[in-house]
Amino acid sequence: MRGGRECAPGPRARKMTEASRARVLDDANRDWLCAQRLDLPVSSNMGSGELPFQRWFRFKEAYAPAFVKNMVASCDYPVRHLLDPFGGSGTTALTARMEGLDSTSIEINPFLADVIRAKVSPVSVESFRESCQRIVGGLRVVKGDYQVIEGAPVTLLEPGLNDRFVYGREAYGVLRALNRRIGKLEEDEGRLARVLLGSILVECSNVIVNGKGRRYRRNWESRRVSRDDVVQCFEGAVERAVEDLTKFDREDRTEHAVYTDDARSKLSSVPSADLAIFSPPYPNSFDYTDVYNLELWMLGYFRTATDNANHRARTLRSHVQIKWPERRFGTPTPKLARVKKALEGRRGELWNRNIPEMVVGYFDDLEKVLTSLKGSIREGAFVVAAVGDSQYGGVKIDTGGILSEIGERCGYELEDAMEIRSMRASWQHGGGFDLAETAIRLRRGA
Repeated sequence: MRGGRECAPGPRARKMTEASRARVLDDANRDWLCAQRLDLPVSSNMGSGELPFQRWFRFKEAYAPAFVKNMVASCDYPVRHLLDPFGGSGTTALTARMEGLDSTSIEINPFLADVIRAKVSPVSVESFRESCQRIVGGLRVVKGDYQVIEGAPVTLLEPGLNDRFVYGREAYGVLRALNRRIGKLEEDEGRLARVLLGSILVECSNVIVNGKGRRYRRNWESRRVSRDDVVQCFEGAVERAVEDLTKFDREDRTEHAVYTDDARSKLSSVPSADLAIFSPPYPNSFDYTDVYNLELWMLGYFRTATDNANHRARTLRSHVQIKWPERRFGTPTPKLARVKKALEGRRGELWNRNIPEMVVGYFDDLEKVLTSLKGSIREGAFVVAAVGDSQYGGVKIDTGGILSEIGERCGYELEDAMEIRSMRASWQHGGGFDLAETAIRLRRGA
């Protein structure tokens, strides 16, 4: 201090500060990624499940942080802002934060949007720990916590339907009581606590969840989850989060916007980015409204059957679990036209007669996304999409090839298309590794 004024650092001091910050970021990144298994495909989240922050909520349908780092490193221009129109578990946003980059994420599932926000929003570690201790310490289950949620699946609470139920009465009441008390916390702490509660919902239930939805555990009838079991699971999730937040507690100078919205309409109004990286739902008829049914109902994101129906109707047309409204499609690309004709020729052999329309609708949706993305990234920037093939009635859906054609029709230049993993086909098609997962890299032209 001189004469009551603080001296601004000179150019050399500023350079040293920037260099020191870069070293801190690099060291933190090495620590963060040390738990990632690099012998597994970067398109898969299998090797990243134990990474700090990523372990807060188990998410199978994701790529690894290494995929994001590789795509950023491959750019031949400076990258400062990442965009992910299908935010999912927040791998793009979290990696951006750890790399010192800004990010924008769009995610239509409100629970997953909160998972992303929780990973990129700083919270006071001690305050958060104390808040969660107060929640557990003062936990009282009241009559209302045992009520069946209006419009929710009747099997959610014991006795369920035909003596099949997801939660026993005791576990259900405690989970709902925890969620009720979490609702009284301030925004950032409450969001993180709710995500952690969401992370134990399957563990405390009688079901397991896979890509197609949920199924009952073996011998679930003899399974009883007590109050203490639920509380211990929640406390364990909190302690893991506290450990991660403590280890990576540093000044955050990056900005991360997360929109709970439909990418097909929202992309036109988001800030411009330097690189778009995303993995949309694959055309494999997985209905992610069902996959995240427990989190959406038990945590209060859905309050009526109408909420559930409206959300499902806004998802990408990658499944046939609902009847999509009739829409006119544009002219299919050559590869899509051949697939459409082949599927229509085998309509009677398909497990659902609407699969040809679903496949065409899926690519129509992706074309809308790629068209909107042109206004959301700067000229010369890359769009990277990790997509997977599907197969119906012996007809293979070459998702990467069709999307490459769509990208070129939208005015992008196809930089490259790299197969990053072979996926196993369903048992109806032999169960072999016949389906490819491909990274498509497109460059936005003028």
